[in-house]
Amino acid sequence: MDQYLRAYAEDFLCDYVGNFPFLSDLQRRWNPRVGLSTAQARGVMNCVLAEVRPGSL
Repeated sequence: MDQYLRAYAEDFLCDYVGNFPFLSDLQRRWNPRVGLSTAQARGVMNCVLAEVRPGSL
């Protein structure tokens, strides 16, 4: 995963306010010193795309 996409995913997760279980749980367990794994960052980016796609809400 590209370092910029990973950083975006971490920023999004840090600022996330919502009730989607995947993001809420990951937000509670995430350690910023360690960062997100590739799979976690991909999951966050999928959630970002789902929020911005027309008709996804």
